[in-house]
Amino acid sequence: MPNILELVSPAALTFAAREVPEPVENTLAKILPNREIDGIKTKAVRGTRKRFKAQYRSYNAEAPIGQRGGSMTVTEIKLPALSEKLPIDEETIHLLSQGASDAQVAAIRDQIFDDVDNLTVSNRNRVEETRGQFLSTAKVTINENGFTDEADFGLPVSHKATAPTLWGAAGATPLTNEKAWAKIVRQDALARPTLATTSEAVLDVLAKSEQYRVAFWQRDGAFSPTLSLEQVNQVRAANGLPPLNIYDGEVPNAAGTGSQRVLAENLFILTTDTVGETQWGTTAEALELVNSNAVDFSAKDAPGLTVVQYRTPDPVAVWTKVSSVVMPVAGDINGLFVGTVLA
Repeated sequence: MPNILELVSPAALTFAAREVPEPVENTLAKILPNREIDGIKTKAVRGTRKRFKAQYRSYNAEAPIGQRGGSMTVTEIKLPALSEKLPIDEETIHLLSQGASDAQVAAIRDQIFDDVDNLTVSNRNRVEETRGQFLSTAKVTINENGFTDEADFGLPVSHKATAPTLWGAAGATPLTNEKAWAKIVRQDALARPTLATTSEAVLDVLAKSEQYRVAFWQRDGAFSPTLSLEQVNQVRAANGLPPLNIYDGEVPNAAGTGSQRVLAENLFILTTDTVGETQWGTTAEALELVNSNAVDFSAKDAPGLTVVQYRTPDPVAVWTKVSSVVMPVAGDINGLFVGTVLA
């Protein structure tokens, strides 16, 4: 009978894991897209940019000396390790070693792939949570499993604000607030925000907002119906604002007893296309596979999620482990604005 470690190769398990789709609610990768990198270290740029303009000169005259824009610093960051494992127990090992039928072997193989699916989804959920941290604080803070770390990408003070009048209150001016915030992003990132991420609760407030309704219906808000998402976005487009991205994603809580929001319901987040990305580095497990002559796994396959199996003697078990080194990393953090708009 086959050795349990020979039922499926680690390369096949790894490639299967990478094909596991994101949970349907995990959509923040469209703001912080995935990118695979070699190694475990990366760089983040902090600071401000300035724009300049060149000067004409006379023919045969010396060219004026240009200026370098802004004050920029580069920080090296080590991507944190994220791993989880599940066991194949002693009874299954006994069954396989004592002459399991073809159907039983197939069931064990299916269990291994199910474990890979579950571990991969768990991994993706934790990464989604870090994306939410990044977008709401410009930080990724980890304090779990005896490991603490924080990557602070330095959100400028002017890029975080509470609406002067919260948007659910009488007299609120969300359009006015948003245009002021978008201008800050445009001036500091030298790019317009391309997406506004917020909750269904904030959308409901905007749809009923007098400022939005008057802008759409071109008449007194008291006589203007509540707007649809499409109509809200039409108002936004007419005012040079990016479309809304409605996000109410949740991930399991640490205790596994329920779920928790990834982004607070009261936030309104503006982003540019270059605010950041989710970087997946190369795990030590992947390097071991590359260096193994027994596995069809090359250096170009190394970055990203990796799956391996291994034995432990006490208790006797075979473990399936999904590993990654991954974290959101800022591109231009000036392309982020975080507004608090509800109580």
